[in-house]
Amino acid sequence: MRSGPGRAGGLRPRRGAAAFAGLAPAALVPAHCTGRKAEHRFAAALPDAFVPNAVGTSYTFAAAAGPAARPILIEHVDV
Repeated sequence: MRSGPGRAGGLRPRRGAAAFAGLAPAALVPAHCTGRKAEHRFAAALPDAFVPNAVGTSYTFAAAAGPAARPILIEHVDV
């Protein structure tokens, strides 16, 4: 896998968004190296999970209850 412009961690943005959507994450917080094209695709594919990221932003996660527990986003604070 190669990295570079238009690729999110080596995946092309369209395939990357589909791969993440298949995981059904509670939160998806891309970093600056993800690239704007991929961020837009992630936001469109996962509107309830996509959380914008910036320098100084802090996040608080907690585990949900139940047998299929996964982290949930409790607080998102832009600084």
